[in-house]
Amino acid sequence: MRSTLIRRAGAAASVAMLASVSASAMAAPVSRWRTVDVTARQGLFTSVTAADQRHAWAVGEVPTKNGLGPLIGRWNGVSWAPVGLPAKVRSRLGSVGLLVTAVASGPQSLWAFSYGDVWLHYDGSSWITGTVPNAIITTASAVAARKYTWAFGVGVISAKPVPFSAYATDINGKVKWTDKAIPGGAVIYGASAVSGSDLWAVGVGGLISAASSPAKISALAGSPSSLTVKAATVRSGLLHYYAGRWHKLVPLPAAMRRFPATKIFARSDTDVWVGGSVKNSAGGTTEAVAHWNGRGWTLVKLPVRASKADYRTYAISGDGSGGLWAIAVCAGPQCPHLGLASRLWHEQSGRWTGPIQPALARHPTVLLGLAQVGRTVWGAGAVMLAKNNVRGLVAVWVGRR
Repeated sequence: MRSTLIRRAGAAASVAMLASVSASAMAAPVSRWRTVDVTARQGLFTSVTAADQRHAWAVGEVPTKNGLGPLIGRWNGVSWAPVGLPAKVRSRLGSVGLLVTAVASGPQSLWAFSYGDVWLHYDGSSWITGTVPNAIITTASAVAARKYTWAFGVGVISAKPVPFSAYATDINGKVKWTDKAIPGGAVIYGASAVSGSDLWAVGVGGLISAASSPAKISALAGSPSSLTVKAATVRSGLLHYYAGRWHKLVPLPAAMRRFPATKIFARSDTDVWVGGSVKNSAGGTTEAVAHWNGRGWTLVKLPVRASKADYRTYAISGDGSGGLWAIAVCAGPQCPHLGLASRLWHEQSGRWTGPIQPALARHPTVLLGLAQVGRTVWGAGAVMLAKNNVRGLVAVWVGRR
């Protein structure tokens, strides 16, 4: 289980500091983070999503005799509870049945995706499953935009791997996927919807040309933090979907281009945040965020002591009051807590506070996903009990009313 976590959790304008940044965690509302659920069985949550105050979901993985199986938790407005899948749906996921991402497109509508081409859909009463046509992998990203749910990854056309995006419509239980071409050969790792017809995504260009086979692309795409392609071949940047198509990649600030950025949060076309990492003085990487105002970039290197560990921004969400929460994750032998660790950052009025490590359990914890609904922010991850014993964890932060 631990090796699986580590393996997976792995144009530009002038760059200036966005605002003053505080390295003190005391000013942040740390005490308002609390644990609300820890799974009884081994596993971890990789993604969390919320439709409203009474409907939220967390998905992830559990170890099985034959590999990995799906882990699903559901919030009903009062408590979290485990969710079982019908045997037919579970078998469709195969031996690598972990769920890497989920998106709630409505109070009674959940979409979840595995690595590979399999999707699950819950319509409030039953589960259905299927595959994304011609896909060899689905990256850990999905986004709901009104009646459409988008998925991203790599597809195959005439035996040649190419990036793809597709959206699904669900009409009377029948799911139809529609492909949309991506310019510039960029593989999308994260997306965020401003509206049903206005999406922003962060893509990694050069990935296809850097890999020699679909299997290698799948391995690279399945673990963005482990990309080994040369810096010159990696082009991280923004893609914008409007007027019915995706538009060309806008390069990220130079300092963030070497290590592919994979997370994005868009409030509007002039307020887009991208999370990634930058090289530090100790030989590791430090989490960073970049802000796009519609004309140019501003880079914020989050202030923490440099180390040999590789931290990168792994999730970004709003806090319900105009601010942001961000998770930084470290995966590898240089990282604390059995080789997997996380820390939080909070932004309010242009001021970033952190790193924050709330006491969520007696044992070390890691957060991997964020979801905001109203002034509530859900966090999902795991409690690290021992080397090969982790339990899924859901935490919550409630802003002041």
